[in-house]
Amino acid sequence: MKILKSFNLHLFDKLFLSAIILNVFSYFLFEKTLINLTIILGIFIFGVLVFIPFRKLKKFKELGLIESMFYFSIIIGTYLTFSFLGINYLLSSEQVDISNYRVKCKVNKVFTLNEQTDKTTVVKAEFNDGFYKRINLSKEFRHQIKHPDSIEIHLSTGFFGYPIIKRIGSNKTTKIQS
Repeated sequence: MKILKSFNLHLFDKLFLSAIILNVFSYFLFEKTLINLTIILGIFIFGVLVFIPFRKLKKFKELGLIESMFYFSIIIGTYLTFSFLGINYLLSSEQVDISNYRVKCKVNKVFTLNEQTDKTTVVKAEFNDGFYKRINLSKEFRHQIKHPDSIEIHLSTGFFGYPIIKRIGSNKTTKIQS
């Protein structure tokens, strides 16, 4: 806490830093949720709309209109996104539906953090209604299948109705890697 006091961070700076950390967690939740990115964008736009009634407050006048709107949209959008995806994930149904989905393409990641390991394989799976999602395959699953035409995915219904990816493949120990 002494470090934060020595930098004299503004309240919005602290909230913005916490929003950056929450965005990391939101990314992992997004990877496990079958949701269109435009819904997440809509939540961030809602942050701008929430800013409009508060724009005349003294705290916002110190920062300026554009900076205040930027802070508010990022902070409110991040907190709402994290809450939305977190509640959808944590309160998802226990029932799991297992289905095979077509793999549109397979890509090997060029950069990995550990050069000793095999290259990470990412597939783009086609779900219902033409919805596509990038999925990282676990090391065990990559060794089972070199060029998958389809992939078995275990889905459960989230609290808000958006499916959650529980597992990939038929092996119960093979889980999605984000």
